[in-house]
Amino acid sequence: MAAKIRILLYSHDTYGLGHLRRSLTIAGQLAQDIPHSHQLLLTGSMLAGAFQLPPRLDMIKLPALSKRSSGAYKARTLPLTLRQTISWREQMILQA
Repeated sequence: MAAKIRILLYSHDTYGLGHLRRSLTIAGQLAQDIPHSHQLLLTGSMLAGAFQLPPRLDMIKLPALSKRSSGAYKARTLPLTLRQTISWREQMILQA
């Protein structure tokens, strides 16, 4: 029996859908190429749930960040400071 392979994908996604789409494409190819793999995608994309997931891929939605015109980041919807949001995301990533 082949060992299960666990793969973690991370898609930052504060602007646009390119990173998320690329991650989903990679996950789909990995599912085909490595039949015994199980994957987990971590993303901050607000639209992550709108896409059909490839086989054996699950997803964790991280608190979203958005980029201001100044280039600085902030919490997108939660009433948290940037530091608090990053800390929350960090803990979720470490638990994954």
